[in-house]
Amino acid sequence: MRWHVVCRIGNANTFEPELRDNDRKVVVPIDSMGTSDMVGSNVWRTLDANALQPPQHAIDLYRAATAVFTADLRIPRASAFDR
Repeated sequence: MRWHVVCRIGNANTFEPELRDNDRKVVVPIDSMGTSDMVGSNVWRTLDANALQPPQHAIDLYRAATAVFTADLRIPRASAFDR
């Protein structure tokens, strides 16, 4: 079995990977307001409150780290080949 971690940025992102028979996916919605399973934090509010704008590569790194952390929590380790 292979897992696909789909990181969706914003409400307009509707990417769907092509899955094979045993493939599974976990969707990590980031910055998607109004969705019940949105991954969020107060990072953006804190930055805005302090008039800080991080560079785009820092935002990308934050989103990648958030997706990895969320996938680590949501994908059962028992289903991994090395557990």
